[in-house]
Amino acid sequence: MNPQTELIELAAAMAEENCGIEKIYLYGLSGEEGMYVEPGQGYTETVYYDKSAVRILPLRFFRKGTDRELCMEELSAVCNYLEGLSIYPEAQSFTWLDAIVSAQPRRDETKEEELIYFCTIDCRVFY
Repeated sequence: MNPQTELIELAAAMAEENCGIEKIYLYGLSGEEGMYVEPGQGYTETVYYDKSAVRILPLRFFRKGTDRELCMEELSAVCNYLEGLSIYPEAQSFTWLDAIVSAQPRRDETKEEELIYFCTIDCRVFY
């Protein structure tokens, strides 16, 4: 499995287990309400001679729903949990170094017809 896919699956599973979220869909929302995660625009921070690198892989969590408070609470729980970890889980294809919230939970103002909230967590990884 490639590092980007493994990171998304690992972060979603951890958030479901530790933040009281029933299901986080990968790469798209199924149904009227719920949460999903997708990759954001990443970049390379440092490259080493062997071509391994420290990379920033953003994860964008989206929450669609009519209950503003619930949407904000769930996104905030994910942000606080992932950013608050002092030890990151082991992965097969990368080493997870850090997670920093780069966009706090808020409503997506570009989607006027829909109530969609989102946040972005920048994950620092090595592979």
